[in-house]
Amino acid sequence: MAEAKLRDLGFMGRILDNTSHDFQGLSRRFSAVAEARARYIVLPTSVQDVSVAVKFATRFVHLPPQIQRIRVSKSFAGRT
Repeated sequence: MAEAKLRDLGFMGRILDNTSHDFQGLSRRFSAVAEARARYIVLPTSVQDVSVAVKFATRFVHLPPQIQRIRVSKSFAGRT
């Protein structure tokens, strides 16, 4: 369901869930205390993908207020 919504919003990158081969390795944090169980991991391929993923997360996922205030900077434009 989340994958379809992200695609509808224009996300072009990879979307991983817990059945994906790379999921376990990519969900590791530097500290076990910081590890929260992720439902999905997105791998954006462009600034637009980052923007779509952030907008999706702030609309459809309950996030703490400090995370909801994150905005994608235009300074990322053109970087890969």
